[in-house]
Amino acid sequence: MISRRSFRIAATVGPALVTLAIGAFSLVALTRLGTASDAVAHSREITESLQTLLARLTDAETSQRGYLLTGSREYLNPGAGAAADVHRALGSARRLISDATEQRRLDTLSTVISEKLKELESARRAYDALGLAAATAVVRSDSGQTLMRTARKLIANIEGAERARLEQRQAHEAQLRVITTALIFAAIVLAGLLSLFVNTILGRALAAREAADQRRQKALSELESANEELTAQAVEMEAQTVELEQANEELRSVTDDLARQREAAERASERVVNVLDTMSDAFISFDRDWKIRRLNREGTRLTNNTGPSIIGRDLWELWGPWVAPELATKMREAMAGETVAPFEFEVAPDLWFEIRMNGMSDGLAIFFRDITSQRRARVEREQLIEQAQAEHRRLVTVVEQSPLAISIVEAPSGRRIVDNRAAEEVMGIPMAESLSATTSAVKGFKEDGTPLSPADWPLARAIGGGKVVINEMLEIERPSGERRRICINSAPVHDAQGNVDAGVAIFWDVTEQHKAEQELRSARHEAETASRAKSEFLAVMSHELRTPLSAIIGYEELLFDGITGPVNEAQRTQLARIKASATHLLSLIDEVLTLSRVEAGREVAHPERVSAFAALHEASTIAEPLASEKQLELKLARVPKDIELWADPTKLRQILLNLITNAIKFTDAGSVVLESSAADDCVEILVRDTGIGIAPSDHDRIFDTFWQVEQKSTRKVGGTGLGLSVSRRLARLMSGDLTVESKLGAGSTFTLRLPRHRK
Repeated sequence: MISRRSFRIAATVGPALVTLAIGAFSLVALTRLGTASDAVAHSREITESLQTLLARLTDAETSQRGYLLTGSREYLNPGAGAAADVHRALGSARRLISDATEQRRLDTLSTVISEKLKELESARRAYDALGLAAATAVVRSDSGQTLMRTARKLIANIEGAERARLEQRQAHEAQLRVITTALIFAAIVLAGLLSLFVNTILGRALAAREAADQRRQKALSELESANEELTAQAVEMEAQTVELEQANEELRSVTDDLARQREAAERASERVVNVLDTMSDAFISFDRDWKIRRLNREGTRLTNNTGPSIIGRDLWELWGPWVAPELATKMREAMAGETVAPFEFEVAPDLWFEIRMNGMSDGLAIFFRDITSQRRARVEREQLIEQAQAEHRRLVTVVEQSPLAISIVEAPSGRRIVDNRAAEEVMGIPMAESLSATTSAVKGFKEDGTPLSPADWPLARAIGGGKVVINEMLEIERPSGERRRICINSAPVHDAQGNVDAGVAIFWDVTEQHKAEQELRSARHEAETASRAKSEFLAVMSHELRTPLSAIIGYEELLFDGITGPVNEAQRTQLARIKASATHLLSLIDEVLTLSRVEAGREVAHPERVSAFAALHEASTIAEPLASEKQLELKLARVPKDIELWADPTKLRQILLNLITNAIKFTDAGSVVLESSAADDCVEILVRDTGIGIAPSDHDRIFDTFWQVEQKSTRKVGGTGLGLSVSRRLARLMSGDLTVESKLGAGSTFTLRLPRHRK
């Protein structure tokens, strides 16, 4: 049977040992809780680095698409530095991830991202160097989309594995947090109960000692008053003495136990303080009189480093003026034993705490932590959501007011998301709830007349196979039977994982434009046919006129030389006039023949190296009699002898004679000056006169066929108006050009430009 003394020792030492064990378990649980919290933070850092990696890679791709679609380099700004950010985020993830499998995935992801960045740069360079078609060819190769899908898949796999670890770690952290809190609370409760138990035992021991003293005094009194009974009661007194000694021994044992329990309680209190100091949350506790009882290290930091000096001070005297009424109300409710749910509170401007209050029988415990950055991030996220919603509303407004027809459908169901009024006007019907319903109501045909199946519509190809369609021409038949021609662009819309999330189509009615183009082609064909007929007619007629004119000139020469008989002076004069008229008419026919050959594309140049000085000297020698007849000065000024050009000599002589004879014909007094100069790749020949000049409005018209400055039937100067037109066409045939500078009454300067080298 267990003795009273053993029972008392067990009752005293047992709770102390239990409390010590709970304290030890609490310390271990807190250490494991810190390790679990670090693991959760580590997983979150990995997830954030992967999300940053995907976001910056998406920014680079979006910037490239905006640049290719618009040609504006402003769209490259959001993606500037994306490659460096992507590699930085990839390096951060590589440093954080220690798992060998995930490291191998990161190696594969690094290779895919490098290829994707090269593809983006290749498309941009192709656009800069060769234009949109080359860049579109790079994009249409689908290698960029494949790389992007691969990158998203790898990131999703890594992030999914890390999120699974994060969920396990969070669950483990939450479990440890509950266990740690329960252990700490149990230690505090047991310490209180132990103190109460020890006090109760000590009180009983003192009461027993007092009773023993009273009995001893009574025994002594009885001994003095009844000495005669001493012998009879000796045995009883001896027993009482033994009992008293046992009580004294028990009292000494209880006293020693109480001292050991006090030391254990003090050590447990120190361990609790150490545990509280290792917590990431701040902690402060008050007694029932609102005296500050305990404050951990994080609480000291968040309360402006007040430290142990405030322990024992009254809350309201210390911080009363700065405690908001709402917070004070919740604290009083918790102190009164009411349940106060965790809440967020702005304790100072732009300083937010998450607060949890636990009312106890002897006071109040408050856990709090700084959530300013999290709340700011949440507010910013809500603002971004509001901005996105506003942007969505603006986008819907823009789409609705757009003159182009716009249709956006969900993938892969084809359910309508947005359709504007222009889309209904083009299709001729109210847009149905789905793409399939619309395509069944409106028939579609390719340019070759082949009917479109529901899967052949560009928007169906976009959401079904991710195909991009640019400026595809289709013909639709409305339910009314009316046929319209439309031009359509369509493209898929991808989500963050690279999957086709929706499809968008922009189209417009080009029926009238198509009709106008057909009419224009028909008119052009008719004009070309008429021009060929005119050229052929001129060539035939010129040839038919040239033959009898040559015979007339031959007969005139026979008559003029007297071969057929004697001719007097009057007859010679008339024969000379006949020859001059026939020669002039023959030159006009030659111009008509040249014009008809040029227009018919049958005129061919045979360029060779020609001296500019020799060509001008020859042309001026031929035209000299005409200038002398009008008493004009025809001179060569600034014509270097070493300048050479590349031209057909015959055609160059024809151009120069046309220019010089025109200058002489339209100049009544003064001079005609010929000049030449050499540039880097051409030679310029100038024919300058002091004639009547040309109005600026007629500078282009003088090169039209059959047009002259004087368009009246009474004009003083003859000619067909073909000289300048033929001259410009011959100059351009030899890779040159002919231009004019002139104004009325100030003469004219014609500039002939021909290449210095073969082209």
